[in-house]
Amino acid sequence: METAGETKLREYSRAEVAKHDNAQSLWVIRGNQVFDLTTFHTDHPGGSDVLMQFAGQDVTEVMRDSSIHTHAIQAYRVLKDFYVGEITSDERQDLPPASGCDEMEQVEEEKFLDINRPLFMQMWNSKFTREFYIREVHKAHHLPRPAVFFANSFCETFTRTPWWVIPVYWVPIMVTLLVLGVKYEPPNVMLVGFVFGLVSWTLLEYSMHRFVFHYDENIPEGTIAQVAHFLLHGVHHFLPMDPLRLVMPPALSTFLGLNILGLLCCIFTPGMVHAVAAGLTAGYVLYDECHYWLHHGTSSNKHLSQLKTYHLRHHYKDFKAGFGITSDFWDTVFGTQFATPAMGFRFLTLIRPFMAIIPEVAAPDRKVAFNQKVLWTVITLLIFLVLSQVPLYGIMSSDSSDPLYWMRVILASNRGTLMEFGITPIITSGMIMQLLAGAQIISVDYSLREDRALFSGAQKLFAMLITFGSATVAVMTGQYGDPKSLGAGICLLLIIQLFVAGAIVILLDEMLQKGYGLGSGINLFIATNICEDIVWKSLSPLTVNNGKGPEFEGAIISFFHLLFVRSNKFKALFEAFTRSQLPNLTNLVATALVFAVVIYLQGFRVEIPIKSARFRGHRAAYPIKLFYTSNMPIMLQSALASNVFMISQLLYRRFPDNLLVKLFGVWEPYQGSSQFFPTSGLTYYMTPPKSFINTLKDPIHFVFYVAYMLTACAVLSRAWLDISGSGPRDVARELREQQTVIAGYRDTTMYKELKRIIPTAATVGGVIIGILSISADLMGAIGSGTGILLAVTIIYNYFETFAKEQAEMGAMGVGGM
Repeated sequence: METAGETKLREYSRAEVAKHDNAQSLWVIRGNQVFDLTTFHTDHPGGSDVLMQFAGQDVTEVMRDSSIHTHAIQAYRVLKDFYVGEITSDERQDLPPASGCDEMEQVEEEKFLDINRPLFMQMWNSKFTREFYIREVHKAHHLPRPAVFFANSFCETFTRTPWWVIPVYWVPIMVTLLVLGVKYEPPNVMLVGFVFGLVSWTLLEYSMHRFVFHYDENIPEGTIAQVAHFLLHGVHHFLPMDPLRLVMPPALSTFLGLNILGLLCCIFTPGMVHAVAAGLTAGYVLYDECHYWLHHGTSSNKHLSQLKTYHLRHHYKDFKAGFGITSDFWDTVFGTQFATPAMGFRFLTLIRPFMAIIPEVAAPDRKVAFNQKVLWTVITLLIFLVLSQVPLYGIMSSDSSDPLYWMRVILASNRGTLMEFGITPIITSGMIMQLLAGAQIISVDYSLREDRALFSGAQKLFAMLITFGSATVAVMTGQYGDPKSLGAGICLLLIIQLFVAGAIVILLDEMLQKGYGLGSGINLFIATNICEDIVWKSLSPLTVNNGKGPEFEGAIISFFHLLFVRSNKFKALFEAFTRSQLPNLTNLVATALVFAVVIYLQGFRVEIPIKSARFRGHRAAYPIKLFYTSNMPIMLQSALASNVFMISQLLYRRFPDNLLVKLFGVWEPYQGSSQFFPTSGLTYYMTPPKSFINTLKDPIHFVFYVAYMLTACAVLSRAWLDISGSGPRDVARELREQQTVIAGYRDTTMYKELKRIIPTAATVGGVIIGILSISADLMGAIGSGTGILLAVTIIYNYFETFAKEQAEMGAMGVGGM
């Protein structure tokens, strides 16, 4: 057999090529060029048998025939690596171009990596842009031997992992976990945990492949990020058939496994930790072995053949879809299948059967008058206030530490009442769906009316499921008393009360959002809950005895009471402003000051001049507010911190002596109350100082808290741009769709100008929101800095809505004259 080196650039007759028709020497002709595929046919994505059918033949039309298989440009790029010569001039044939040009001409000259030299140092010394790197690394190449990463043989050893290493290393670990787990749990419980871990692996596999291995366009600019991406997964797409880079090296998989094991220890009992970990290990072994087979195995089984085709399509056609390895189930659920005309299933179609049974508020058939909107908003508000005051029937006790204490300010909830969960289900469901859609985990076409209806229905369905699940967990975990003491009937009654109240809140929010009222139920309920707290602490007539005799709880009432009963008016005034354990006038003044500052800053904006590309002379201004992301930074930060606090508190109750748990947070009751607060650990530094005096006593706590708040608000504000679809790219696209451009800028440069302004506004606005929240907490503003900021921004938005409605009514009145 003639080698590639001996035959390169030679001319061959078709008869000579036809002699190379076996596995030991397999040549083909494509467009008057000859290719030696002897070392490739066993790695052919469709299997060796497919190539053997055409050994020694002309495959030009075969590669173009879509009824056999549509070959992507990647196939021609791989084919180019095996070029050995040309057909003799007297036997050359004219090649009719497909789609306007020859496919081989579309294969660009390589400007990326030389696959015959060590790859690591080439990457390390590269100066590729992110866009160029991502494009080039996903162009498949082929080597008849394993690629070389390092010139040093010792370093090179750690980059190569044969397929058999995985079961040899991990199966004994899996068996050990099961044997140790049986000491804690009976075999039937272990089996449940094992199956749970095995099934969970499929989602973990999909998630890691999609969001870690294919972070792709989101990796930072720079060589280090590109090298990390290349080592983690890029090389696998660059050389997909390299047999020693198809399974994860044990060192890396062990590191990831230990992190997952630590997370399991925080969630499950010791026995279940062993069972679930064993199931995850089994899933991982099956995954890696299946992955190797998908690249190098063959089978007559139809399902396995389809799975192999599905995965190799991810490599050779579209690396932005088809992330499932052992199954395409999660691709189907999250809408990341390959885009084909036959593909008709998406995640939202799962919701369609439930649409008939989900309660719905019908949209108004005509525009609702402003006074009617006000009326419906007031009725909604009254219903919410009643639900917030009606206690749950059948509860025995709610005096224990409140696990939702840190979240109630943003959840509009009231412990022990029908509003136990407040708007938690709506917010949780809405944020999950928005994150899934914003991150394109699920596919939603908002231009389609059906998609909008299904998306709204999915939010409502999940909100109801969350309500039912939360109610069941709260009752069965003893939040309202021991379930055995309560009895099955009372437990069921409590769950029904919580579920029905939650459903009412969901429908009230939908009613407002569909145009019957003003704004949304979420904002209305949050602002009402916070303002109710401020009003109550200002005007509460209840008396409290803190050792100085009876005192009124309300700051204003207490002020007048002290002035009337105390002979020394100066001391009475001083006490009204400085009393420590109850609301005082300083707290009230601080609250009013924060209100005023936020309202003042709401007016700060940058107005970008825009003009219409359709109507000459038509100009307007596109406002970019200082608080571009409104109150979302503080809401997201509060939700993040509240969840961290809740998890830390639960872990500390369960593992009070665990060192890692203590580093996470130590919780103790505050000043004799039943409510727990962090006294040390990470969570302690995430909580605001209780007063300005405490700031002086522990300045390190204050510094860490300020750094955390400002960083979190800035980062979350920037992140919200991408999640909500309000980033510079989205705004530029919106303006283009409206055939509008920024004055003085071309359509192509509009994005750069928006990118300069919008992220800056979001970051600065987030930092200022954080500063205001910290200031409000230090000054002792009533309700907390987070609560006040939420209330002010919501009330200001309502003010703008009122002004807009009034302006529209005025315009209609003028138009009718």
